[in-house]
Amino acid sequence: MSVSMTYDTRADAIYVHLTSADGTAAATTELGDGRNVDYDADGEPIGVELLAVSRGVDLAGLPHAADIAVLLRGLTTIRTRRLTSVSAEYRRLRWRDGG
Repeated sequence: MSVSMTYDTRADAIYVHLTSADGTAAATTELGDGRNVDYDADGEPIGVELLAVSRGVDLAGLPHAADIAVLLRGLTTIRTRRLTSVSAEYRRLRWRDGG
């Protein structure tokens, strides 16, 4: 899977593209804490919007959370206090998958 992101420093927001296709969101689910997930017409997640990211990011319940955690590691302006458990989960998943 090709995961990429766009970081808007003025808006303090990140949009994570979960697919390389230019899909149009047919539905959006608000998960709270400034987290929204866009879905295509088939119900597959195509993107994740994270708001107020400088205050920290909660990845719990997001699709492809481990992949998003890897993307966020390179951003020094994002607090990582909430990423600790996701990083541990990522390592566990990599171990289980033999990575």
